[in-house]
Amino acid sequence: MAKQEKYLLNWCSTGYGWAGMTPEDYNAKIQSAYNRFEELHAKYKFDAIAFTGSSGAAVAFPLAMLFKIPLIYVRKDGETSHGSPVECNARCHIKKYLIVDDFVSSGETVRRIVMKIRDRAELKGAYIPRPLGVMCFDTSITTTATVPVQWSTSTRAKPVRIPVFGTIKGDPNND
Repeated sequence: MAKQEKYLLNWCSTGYGWAGMTPEDYNAKIQSAYNRFEELHAKYKFDAIAFTGSSGAAVAFPLAMLFKIPLIYVRKDGETSHGSPVECNARCHIKKYLIVDDFVSSGETVRRIVMKIRDRAELKGAYIPRPLGVMCFDTSITTTATVPVQWSTSTRAKPVRIPVFGTIKGDPNND
């Protein structure tokens, strides 16, 4: 039986993100993310959590449930099934949001999330919520950096620098 269990674990796991974790490891990751999120929420008072992909979802959904805060789901480029490119589970006025992901490498995911939320709000004639930062839940490195994002549609506007709280793997400052 142990051989079969090992086989199934090896078959299911990619070794990347939440898929490579045992339930105990995942629980510890959620607890760690909860503690970090609680500090950031108290300090920045954001209204929602934005995320993309399964690595963001693995932590965003439990945090949203525990803190009773809306989610903004940004689909990956090319993903066209089951809904619109940006979805939110609340019909409330969101002014500020925090992006949740495992780590930041080049900053492209952060830029894509911010731009898709901005573009969707503009398309719908809605208030454009402001990104407050990125909480990385891979806390093996605790550092702070920023990711430059072209927030305004004006070609003369300078990029806004989005703070990253957590793990940096690469150089997100590359424009």
